[in-house]
Amino acid sequence: MESSVLRNGSYPETMQDILFLNRSLRSMKSCRVFSRMLRFILLPMLLSFAASTVVGDPPQAEEETPSVSVRSLETKPETRVSEEVAQLIADLGSPEFGRRQAAVATLRDAKDQQLQEICQVLETGTESESARRIIEVLELRYEQAALNSDDVRITSEALEKSAHSERWFVSETARDVLDRHWRRRTEIAVVELVSMKVPLSPLDPTELWKQTPDAPPQMFGQADPTSSRHLKIYIDKNWPGNDRAFELLRRLDSLQTESFMTQPRLVSIYLIDGHPLAIEQVAILKGTFGDTQIAERGRVCLGVLNEPRFGVEEGILVGSVQKGSSADAAGISSGDLIVAMNGKKLTDFDQLVTQLRSFDVGDKIMLHIRSSGLQDEGGSRSVEVTLKGWH
Repeated sequence: MESSVLRNGSYPETMQDILFLNRSLRSMKSCRVFSRMLRFILLPMLLSFAASTVVGDPPQAEEETPSVSVRSLETKPETRVSEEVAQLIADLGSPEFGRRQAAVATLRDAKDQQLQEICQVLETGTESESARRIIEVLELRYEQAALNSDDVRITSEALEKSAHSERWFVSETARDVLDRHWRRRTEIAVVELVSMKVPLSPLDPTELWKQTPDAPPQMFGQADPTSSRHLKIYIDKNWPGNDRAFELLRRLDSLQTESFMTQPRLVSIYLIDGHPLAIEQVAILKGTFGDTQIAERGRVCLGVLNEPRFGVEEGILVGSVQKGSSADAAGISSGDLIVAMNGKKLTDFDQLVTQLRSFDVGDKIMLHIRSSGLQDEGGSRSVEVTLKGWH
């Protein structure tokens, strides 16, 4: 099997199909549990089938090609490492238990430069057993290092790159680490986005995991965007014009997939008029987070959450009001019914959103409101609202 698969450095068509299937399964973000089940049950069956169907000439006697050691990798500019790191990698693959344990202990305390070199070797190639031990130590440092430290930044990038490695064992092991520590991955991404001046809330990602005992129950994944347990990202004209910010944004996908069918969604992304994202990038975001979590809005924010009403085609019932928002400053509260804006009747929330897109920050509007519990015209009032931005 090995000689048939690896001869001439290529895989037979059956193995190529299996590798393609694995990558396809790994991309099934919204059904991660189902994806894992298929990868670990179906793939071994296909590998067994491949072993029985690969047909080729009998293995020919060939000159034995010496394995490439870490020390020989030093001759390549992209994999040059220090003597100390080369010896450390060699010890990780040693048959002597004591040397392996000592190497693991050294790796746990490796300095930033050494860690970068070790991660470089992991990307370019080392024995599977040594790679496994390296990833285990990276996971430990990934979990325990300070959130804004160079250590966590280096280990994070090493795991992210390894998750896209062409080496199946390395990519699957690294991906599993990132999946199990999805909250840590989210925190690291949010901290870097904040350092890039990306407007989002809350600025402290640990707020997302705090329990709020007085919060009302949410049904069918309905989220409260005004809550600090809901990450809100605003992509406006000042969005960083580089690929790094977009890559960090995609690393937040677990906020959508991990809460799928179990709890309210933990992220909303607002595309503000004038944002620089291309159509293809918007499509990627919708494919990653879902259409319902990507909202296109104008430059101003009223700051109210609509309370759905069935069979009623009059006004917008305010479910909650965001603190510090335009509506909050104007005295609008939960239970109020917004029936008109600037003299024009409103029938639903979408109509309100559409009309607001014609205004800019600082503009004033007049809202006609029927107060909570008062259904007749005598309980209505007009409120002037000075419109604010999203952040």
